Amino acid sequence: MKAFLGSMTGRVFLVLLLGMAASAALTQWLAVAERQRTIEQYRDFHALERAEQMIVTADVVPAASRAIYLKAASRGGVRLEAGEAQPA
Repeated sequence: MKAFLGSMTGRVFLVLLLGMAASAALTQWLAVAERQRTIEQYRDFHALERAEQMIVTADVVPAASRAIYLKAASRGGVRLEAGEAQPA
């Protein structure tokens, strides 16, 4: 074994082996980072879509029922409040 590691063939083999291990580690690290970024984008998109859906629904709900809807819709982590109507 010592003779193999001391030979040129053994050194080339070790360099290639270490290179493959480093390449695999770097690829894994990049894949995990990309996965995290994709999950964060999906969560942000989902939150925006949910907020948009709640706002559109609040606009459609009759004024008499709006306070009840806002109270029920505010339970999921998003707080909705009735404000003054903005001129178009």
